[in-house]
Amino acid sequence: MITPTVSPAFEPESNTDVELGLKSDMFDHHLRTNLALFHGWQNDVQRIVNTIVEVNGAPEVTQYQTNSGKTTTYGVEFEITAVPWSDMEITATGAYLHAAYVAGTFHELQELPNGTIVSVDRSNEPVPQAPEFTFSIGATQSVPLPIGKLSFHVDYDWIDKDVITQDTAAPQLPAAVQAEYAVQNALGILPAYGLLNARIALNLDQPNLEVAMWGRNLGNREYYTQQFDSYAGLGTAEDFQGNPRTFGVTFTYRFKE
Repeated sequence: MITPTVSPAFEPESNTDVELGLKSDMFDHHLRTNLALFHGWQNDVQRIVNTIVEVNGAPEVTQYQTNSGKTTTYGVEFEITAVPWSDMEITATGAYLHAAYVAGTFHELQELPNGTIVSVDRSNEPVPQAPEFTFSIGATQSVPLPIGKLSFHVDYDWIDKDVITQDTAAPQLPAAVQAEYAVQNALGILPAYGLLNARIALNLDQPNLEVAMWGRNLGNREYYTQQFDSYAGLGTAEDFQGNPRTFGVTFTYRFKE
């Protein structure tokens, strides 16, 4: 079936979420934990799909954004804050996320070499931009001084591999086209990465001034934050690299209210 016209209008996404949480404060406020379990149901998920439209009586391939599919998500999140000794604070966070399309709710039209139009079920694809695991850990040690406070901070953040682009080829397409889709899907996954950051700050009582030196991505890790992947269509895939190792100094003056 060829779509004669395509409307760019689409409905907003909707989400129903159920959460169960547990908070605790132990050892005379030296250990605080926060645990949350969640389950969500998303309807009218907005996705870019391929379709076939009729232009001057002939079929043409196009893409547009529309409401395609339903997804379900569930997982767990935790936060821990510990004060093992005076003026030391250690924090840790982590999350597990499972996200999947509801079977049979995500389809698009594709054209075979002989001109036949077929509907392709894309419900088996991974949900994009939903990394399975993330975690972070950080520590701050403060040292009281006669003129104010000196603090040392370090943290490490890690994110699991992230699917950005995935497309399902019609099973009737030639093997060469199937292979192009497979390459595109492999390129469409950003690798996992972790970043190490640190900061030293001097907070003066008089004047109310903070002087801080900081460094981000101290390991100079090469990583990617986003991409444009159209290998099967345009023959190109472009990743956008995150910031390299950076250093800086900041001055913050707080005016009295």
